[in-house]
Amino acid sequence: MSLYQWGGSDPVLSAWMKAFPGVVQRTSAIPAALKPHLRYPEVLFDLQRQVLAQFHVQEAQEFYGGQNFWAVPTDPTQGKHSTISQPPYYLTLTMPGQAPNAPPAFSLTTSFTPRNKANLAAFMAVDSNPTSPDYGQIRILELPQDTAILGPQQVQSNFESDTNAAKELSLFRQGGSKVTLGNLVTQPVGGGLLYTEPVYVSASALGNAGSYPLLRRVFAYYGQNVGYAPTLQEALSQVFAGLAPPAGQGSGGTGGPGGTGGSGGPGGPQARRFRRLRHVSAETAGRAAQRAEGGAGHAELRQDTQPVAVPIALAIAGPVPRAALLRRTWRSGPGRRARCGGRGITRRAGVPARTRR
Repeated sequence: MSLYQWGGSDPVLSAWMKAFPGVVQRTSAIPAALKPHLRYPEVLFDLQRQVLAQFHVQEAQEFYGGQNFWAVPTDPTQGKHSTISQPPYYLTLTMPGQAPNAPPAFSLTTSFTPRNKANLAAFMAVDSNPTSPDYGQIRILELPQDTAILGPQQVQSNFESDTNAAKELSLFRQGGSKVTLGNLVTQPVGGGLLYTEPVYVSASALGNAGSYPLLRRVFAYYGQNVGYAPTLQEALSQVFAGLAPPAGQGSGGTGGPGGTGGSGGPGGPQARRFRRLRHVSAETAGRAAQRAEGGAGHAELRQDTQPVAVPIALAIAGPVPRAALLRRTWRSGPGRRARCGGRGITRRAGVPARTRR
């Protein structure tokens, strides 16, 4: 195993490198063939989203009263009584508000709900491409509080209550067959939010030791419409049926492990749902995570035993109009204090990376 330094100078890491010379190598020593295979660590991102669920609030009175705090939604595919947090998913997408010519980037994504509520509050993504200058930059798409946008649990309820889906899933379960729900993936598309979820069916394990899950159906949800079909393309045709075609073609995305990705479109009436897009440097989020005592509030990590959804390409529409978003950039640099809403933030450690499995 080879260990490499990543990011800026860290006093603790520097001390270890001096105490054990040669164990941790400099960033410049990373082989060129290895660097593109690094990715943003899920454990770090998991802790950062737990911290940002509270520390995105910048007004002292709101923070003291616990107003506008977020929460990581529970995984709706694990059952109604599950307490396991929905894991972050790797997607290749373009966030709304980015430059029109910005290519889709390999990112790690998550969603937020208001504390003790089921509707969606925000969508967050961090650039996970180590060769990109934006690697480690966290972008938060914050949704308006006066508009109820369905969250993962509510969308899952709509899936299971769909008449055609409930009837077919009941037939699939007959004879001892096992129905496995794949990852419920959220991504911003065309001024709204698109949900997709694969459905796998495996034969009964009794007398069939070689049974394995097969992709049988795909759920989709967009604009109050539920799609349920054998393929993603057919499900998307159902949810986008009757919608006005986009004014221009946007860039599409390819799903990473566990889901799909894509970019939003020129946007229509739903564009006003996106209140503001904030850019957060990973150093800022990591610094708050380091201050959390022993990683308090760290979400339980799920041992994913479900089948990994096959990568599916999306090319639906372009990004949301920039006028529909308020952009806030959090920047930091070596030896200086970053500015965020008039408050200074001191830069500390860099962003680690690890090799993709």
